[in-house]
Amino acid sequence: MKSLNFLSILLIFTIIQCNPVDAQNQIRTLVGRLENDSTVLTVDIPKMLSTYNSTLLKMSNIDAKFSDISIKTTNDKQYFLVFKGSSYVSSFLVIEEKYQLFAYSGISCTTSDCASEQFGCTPKVSGVACWPCSNKGKCTKTVSNRSLID
Repeated sequence: MKSLNFLSILLIFTIIQCNPVDAQNQIRTLVGRLENDSTVLTVDIPKMLSTYNSTLLKMSNIDAKFSDISIKTTNDKQYFLVFKGSSYVSSFLVIEEKYQLFAYSGISCTTSDCASEQFGCTPKVSGVACWPCSNKGKCTKTVSNRSLID
């Protein structure tokens, strides 16, 4: 009986661990709004830069020295919060709800191999991986159960 209980608990734990992060359950941070079809960043930029630079160094050992943040839009109306520095670019998926823009702030994708590209490598909506750069360069996914940017 004890071994059956143990096996049941082990099976449940394994199932929970194998489930990918569901986009609807990801950590969200309000980063902007839509005004006349344009994105407006509404965050304290110096504070967010400082927070993310130190968090990325601590969690992924990347000293990116980001100096700029923007919200970029793709041709198919997907949004990304993009951090840029001289050597690195990092992005977070952004969703729009009632003209407010929320970054999924627990998952970022960072690269130096294609930092000249507008978005660099980007998080997939599922949160389980990053889309690679066009040159297939290295991309580092950083994941946390807390916001990486605030």
